Amino acid sequence: MIKIVESYISNLLNIKIKVIKKEHLHIYKKNFKHTVALKNDYLLLYNDENIKTVYLIKRFFDDFLTKLKEYQSIKTQFRIFKRELLEIIEYNKAIKSHYNKKMLFSFLKKDTILYVICEDDKVIHNSGVDKFTINIYKQKLEAHDEISIPYKSGEIFAIKNEHFKAILISEKKLSSFIKNIVKGRLILLNYIYKVEDNFYRDKITSLYNREKFLLELKNKEYRSYAIFFINIVDFKRINQIYGSNIGDKVLIEFSKRLKKISQEVFRIYSDRFAILIPVKSYKIYLKKLENIEKKFSIDENIKIEIDIKIIYFKNRVENIIERANIAFKKSKKNIILFDEIKEILEKEKDYFNVLEKAIQQNLIVPFFQKVIYNSVDQKIAYYETLMRISDGKRVLLPVKFIEIAKEHGIYNKLNFIMLNKSIKSIKYLNSKISINLDTYDILQTDFFDKFKHILVKNRVDGSFVQIELLENEDIYKNFDEVRNFFSKIKKLNCSIALDDFGKGYSNFSLIKDIKIDTIKLDISLVKDILKDEKNFFIVDTLTKLINQLDIKIAAEGIENKKIYEKLKDLPIDYLQGYYFAKPLPLEKIAN
Repeated sequence: MIKIVESYISNLLNIKIKVIKKEHLHIYKKNFKHTVALKNDYLLLYNDENIKTVYLIKRFFDDFLTKLKEYQSIKTQFRIFKRELLEIIEYNKAIKSHYNKKMLFSFLKKDTILYVICEDDKVIHNSGVDKFTINIYKQKLEAHDEISIPYKSGEIFAIKNEHFKAILISEKKLSSFIKNIVKGRLILLNYIYKVEDNFYRDKITSLYNREKFLLELKNKEYRSYAIFFINIVDFKRINQIYGSNIGDKVLIEFSKRLKKISQEVFRIYSDRFAILIPVKSYKIYLKKLENIEKKFSIDENIKIEIDIKIIYFKNRVENIIERANIAFKKSKKNIILFDEIKEILEKEKDYFNVLEKAIQQNLIVPFFQKVIYNSVDQKIAYYETLMRISDGKRVLLPVKFIEIAKEHGIYNKLNFIMLNKSIKSIKYLNSKISINLDTYDILQTDFFDKFKHILVKNRVDGSFVQIELLENEDIYKNFDEVRNFFSKIKKLNCSIALDDFGKGYSNFSLIKDIKIDTIKLDISLVKDILKDEKNFFIVDTLTKLINQLDIKIAAEGIENKKIYEKLKDLPIDYLQGYYFAKPLPLEKIAN
């Protein structure tokens, strides 16, 4: 029976899947890219990249395997399921689009059957049933799962499942076949509902996520809605000091408080939220947000108070999330109206022009900052490469232009110019270099091949290159891709460093699953080590723990002798900072 269902779904969706017992994984694994666990010790193997489709298939098989012992019942259910799915030619579109749901009921003849479909009591399609009848049968369905009542010479048929209701008014008595089709399609809608809800739901706060927010923006009438973005200021400090579990509790409680203000709340990412507000009432909601309770009693020992920044949009704006990010970064005000930051956007436009000029005139320059051994002789261990734009008169740092480059699609050009020049410099430095990447780079489909080509073209052995990955939540969202990339990097003899460790996303499972050579402590922990004793305690604890894992430790942000004296006796292998050397172009180091 499993093979029949597996074969049917594979053919229907035109994707390759296999359902097997766990002990048979070694037989089939080489033919499939991905594996997901099912119930009763079964595994689903697949190659498809559409996560919604996969979730749908997983839910179906979990339900199927749970009831597998009820063989006859399952066989009957599958026959109905198969029969009604055969008519859904645009199956994947039904999964992806809310507006295709009415397509599932297009087989009902409009001239003889009136019908209405409700999703969580909201009418999503109505072919002509009056409101009074709808309300009557919605009430009746509260007490019954299925209702059939004679109506003139025909029938009124109503049915519900977890999230959907269907009400049919027919001039003739409905056949059991039609009823089973309607029932089956409500089951399918329920599957789709759960898949979409799971896909669009933030795992920590249970709010809808960034993807759902962007979808809602497409569906909403912009002129009717103001959009608020809310940012918890310096939230990473809560994670650093109290740990991510406490940070998560703050996010959950803050989410609840936002939901009391509006039901249309989204967690965009990390400490950033968005709310859709009727534009005519935006002042009322703004006042509520300003006065939202910002104190949190996690337990009797931990009391936390947060600050928030708010930016609000009263008019339609393209790339709205990116614009909000710019406003949060650039504005010092806590309450920001987007119309007030046009000057910032003009600067962004200027930087884009600078970037285009830098590419055309070869002004992308690697700077190198030496990293020394934590020893008496302080010999050079390696150089960290840092991207700069230099025209001989001024030097621009990446913080000024990287996000703009990504938004305008020229980041990859900048990055590969930087990679080429950095690796080419190795023969002049006669030293190992450390190259900064983030998950964005790794996820580019051709990045590894281009990186390998640069090594080969410059005749550089991979042992002279360390890949320094910025540690953020994107690593964990794309963990398989990150792990696969580093597996290939290791085969080139390159070493791996994890940057910004302790920033707030740190997860020791990453160290367990990927062979990390060096961990770089987050610069904020080191720079403030003299101001805050908690920072020293965190650094001291982390270094001792990491040291037990046979992983090298680097500390950056050593600005002066006092910080150096505070750190030098800890089990830290590498030191970096302005106290030892500023980043310099190649010609100043080579000479």
